[in-house]
Amino acid sequence: MGNTPIEALIKVMEKFKWSVSSLNYMPTSHQLERWAMIILEGMSGPTRLYHSHDHVIDLAEEMDPIGAIAALFHDIVYYQVDGGIPPFLHSFIYPYFNSVNGILFTKEIEEPDFVYDVTLEIFGFSQGQQLLAAKGQNEFLSALLALKVMSEVLSKKELLMVCACIEATIPFRAKTNAIELLEKRLNYVNFKHSLGIETNEIDKGIQRAVKLANKDVDSFSHEEVASFLEETWMLLPETNARLITSSMYTIREYRNALFKMERFLSNLKADSIYCSYAGSPNENAIKKLTDCAEKNLELGCYYLQIKLYSVAILEALSDVTGGDVPLIFFMGDFRNESTIPKMESFLDKKKISRSEAKDKNPIISDLLTFGRASDSVYDTKASPLSAFLYDFMGEKNIIDHYQEARSFFVGKLSAENFLLNQDEELIDMVANACAEVAYTRKTRLLSIRNILDRIRPQSA
Repeated sequence: MGNTPIEALIKVMEKFKWSVSSLNYMPTSHQLERWAMIILEGMSGPTRLYHSHDHVIDLAEEMDPIGAIAALFHDIVYYQVDGGIPPFLHSFIYPYFNSVNGILFTKEIEEPDFVYDVTLEIFGFSQGQQLLAAKGQNEFLSALLALKVMSEVLSKKELLMVCACIEATIPFRAKTNAIELLEKRLNYVNFKHSLGIETNEIDKGIQRAVKLANKDVDSFSHEEVASFLEETWMLLPETNARLITSSMYTIREYRNALFKMERFLSNLKADSIYCSYAGSPNENAIKKLTDCAEKNLELGCYYLQIKLYSVAILEALSDVTGGDVPLIFFMGDFRNESTIPKMESFLDKKKISRSEAKDKNPIISDLLTFGRASDSVYDTKASPLSAFLYDFMGEKNIIDHYQEARSFFVGKLSAENFLLNQDEELIDMVANACAEVAYTRKTRLLSIRNILDRIRPQSA
């Protein structure tokens, strides 16, 4: 259970007080309130399920004062998720960027500005440059805001170190020379602005930044894949707002969200996630984190592919019987208080006992049957239809047919031909179960075999 808004506000104020006091400044009550409200307001968007105040509070807990301040600010700007920069934050950083048709550019400013200059230099950006979401846009704007707000109490050295920490949280760059570049930039800024930071302080600053960066992505190395998937499910609505803003999201909208996540995880390399500097973390620690992440990515992709295969069947059935509909129209409402029957109640479990597949991974089977670590607000943690298909078909069979589902998703295979390529008995069982819930389509769903038989010659 996460923090309530008032609990979060108090914890953020306490963390600011501890951090700033530890750096030998005495913050006023007004400053503590304002800083905490900036964090909470900035992270209160309706789709902020993962990148929320709980996330930054957890990160700040294990950091030193500089690292804690960086942790609190590092995700405050999330442009594509929030649909822009919240008005409450805009006034702090509007002098530093332009928006042209939703595309952001850094502004060209002639007047010297330590906060702007240092942030550009640490991120390796230049004035007039286009900002890209995948290349540090949000981290850059978050760092700008952090330095602008905290410049009223922190020294230039401390501001620089906060900036370095936030830059290091640009994810999935461990295979690049990002940390070495950060070291060079820190040394350059130190020299250019005559800050007088000793080499050992630079080293400590980079190690702090690496620690924050690794903690920011520690969900990938959860010991239990169910916990990894729970946090993955919290990320889905951040780029698929309909999942959280409406209970009437359609089968295709749900599939699009899962498909984007599956493609992302499939292309993500475990050895790009965790970084080190000067042997910290050491080679064995990095290997342990990377091995765990690799296992989670592999199992997570299989899990998503199995779920996507089951959604492909639903989507294809909806297409051939009248078009896309809300997911709950075919599945029933996932909320327990609903009196409407759920589709899985009508699946013929006797078929499973007669033909249960043997090639099943017990971890995947448990995830589908019993679920991720907890329910999400828009989905159940268990996947009864996927579990049924997994038991009936087995892992290899589903993964093989998933390639056909991908072709269907990208328009290379029609809904009719996708269904014709699947096991007839399986499609009939799913269609019959859906017919018990989607009563306006009952006749068409019960006649799915006749509908498909009419086009079978065209698919030969």
